Amino acid sequence: MIGLDTNVLVRFIMRDDAAQTARADALIDGLGPGEGFVALLVLAELHWTLTRSYGLRSHQSAEAIAELLRAAEVRLEAPAVVRAALRLTHAGADFADAVIAGTAAEAGCTTTFTFDRRAARHPDMTLL
Repeated sequence: MIGLDTNVLVRFIMRDDAAQTARADALIDGLGPGEGFVALLVLAELHWTLTRSYGLRSHQSAEAIAELLRAAEVRLEAPAVVRAALRLTHAGADFADAVIAGTAAEAGCTTTFTFDRRAARHPDMTLL
């Protein structure tokens, strides 16, 4: 198994640098089932990069992440947390906030405190 960093996934998804896209394609296309690992932090960076740097709408970025969930070659860290975060993102939540809250809940936390008013709308987050 190998880890995949954010920039490799950005090239694979956005196809904006021909040379790097070709290298990312060769790497990912050469993977067997479950051989590519993607950490939660990479997914949060990916969502941020796609929405902030590339101007994708949140639902478009979420769909790219959903495609990674469906890809046989890729294994995501905490896939249940990712699925829940994607559902919340489609309902208007920030993906990273949903991952933070979901990860904390999975670890047994009763809530996650935040100063972020928008994040505090998440059922597992509390405004401090």
